[in-house]
Amino acid sequence: MPTIRDEPAEVLSRAGTPVQFLLRDRLYLVRSVLAHWVEPGRRRRPAPPQPAERAACAPPPADLSGVAVLGDAPQASTAELWRVEAAPGRSGHLNVFDLCCTSAHTRWTVSRVEG
Repeated sequence: MPTIRDEPAEVLSRAGTPVQFLLRDRLYLVRSVLAHWVEPGRRRRPAPPQPAERAACAPPPADLSGVAVLGDAPQASTAELWRVEAAPGRSGHLNVFDLCCTSAHTRWTVSRVEG
């Protein structure tokens, strides 16, 4: 599988937990969540808002909210990360991915960790 690093993805979640994601026109089913954590102050470039039907991150606590920067400059935001085992379809090979959602624009990205 080619390298996957911070690529945009559409993520569907249930009760706040990712259950599937669309990456490179391929649907991956999350088989298990290995870890979940929050990184305050992550620097990312702004991205356009995603439509409401896509999964949204939980809002960050008030003391960790991002600082908006005018123009095209990076802005600080909180990132919610999920390390998951997922496979394309129901019988594909399992891989480990990090799903990251930034609070600035509820933008999801995917990185392949191993597999």
